[in-house]
Amino acid sequence: MELNYVKSGTINEETRTVQEILKDSGYIVTVTSKCDMNTVVAIKDFQEDYGLKVDGWVGKLTWDKL
Repeated sequence: MELNYVKSGTINEETRTVQEILKDSGYIVTVTSKCDMNTVVAIKDFQEDYGLKVDGWVGKLTWDKL
């Protein structure tokens, strides 16, 4: 299964998965399936914590770390 990118405004199951993983990992995010500003902040925090490019998008490299 190929995963879709998750970015601001995205509403899909991948976004829900990202939110669940981030929440379970201690990031402050509400699981809604919509990539809102709180989710983007959590993604950026995750990316910074793992030495990834901080862009707020969940692409291949961020998916791999999640």
